[in-house]
Amino acid sequence: MIILISEYTGPKGVIKDWQRYKQLETEQRREQEKERVTLAKKLAITCRSHLDDEKEKKENNYIKVKGYFRKQFGDVLAIGNGEEFLDVVDKEDKDVTVIIHAFESGAAGCEAMNGCLLSLAKDYPDIKFCRLNASDAGLSRKFKGTGVPALLVYKGGQMLGNFVRLTDEFGDDFFASDVESFLIEHGILLDRSILPPGVKSIRGSSNTKSHSDSDSD
Repeated sequence: MIILISEYTGPKGVIKDWQRYKQLETEQRREQEKERVTLAKKLAITCRSHLDDEKEKKENNYIKVKGYFRKQFGDVLAIGNGEEFLDVVDKEDKDVTVIIHAFESGAAGCEAMNGCLLSLAKDYPDIKFCRLNASDAGLSRKFKGTGVPALLVYKGGQMLGNFVRLTDEFGDDFFASDVESFLIEHGILLDRSILPPGVKSIRGSSNTKSHSDSDSD
C-alpha cells in the first residue's frame, strides 16, 4: 500500500494527492509486472529444462530396455514337423537369430550336437535354438544319411547359414566350445570376449562335455 503525506490540505490538494497516488500505484504495478514477467520467464526455462531431462531419461531407459532385455529363450525347442519348422522361421521376431539342428536318431555326431546346443542355449539365451528330426520333417533319404548333423541359421525369415555334415568339421565327438567357436567364426554368434569393459557378458562355461549335457535331454 502507498502512503502519501501532502503539503496540500484543500480540495485541490486532495485531488493532487490522489493523482500522485494513482501515478505511483501504476508505476508500482509496472514494476511488479516487470518482475512477474521476469520470474515467469525464469520459471519457464527451469520447467522446460526439467521436462527435457525427464524426457531424455525415459528415452535412455527405453534404449537400455530394448538393448539389454531382448527376447529370451535359454533352451532347445523341439520342432515336430515341416509346418512347425516354417512357423519357427517365418513367425519369429525379425531381430531373433534362429539356429536349427537337423538330426537323425542314431547318426554319428547328432547326439553330441544336441548336447552342445543345450549348453549354448543357456550361454546365449537371446538366440533361438531348435532341433528338427530329419525323418519327421520329410527330408530326403540322402540328406538323412549324409547331411546330418546340420545347422540351419535364419534371421528375419532369411537364411544366414547352411552347414551340413558337421562331423567333417568336428568329428563324431566334440565340445560345445567347438561349436561356439565355429559359429563365431562364421558370424552367427557374437564373440562376447571382445565386448567393452563394463558390459556384462551372459556367457557361461561352454567347455562341458557334450555327452554330459545330452544325458539331461
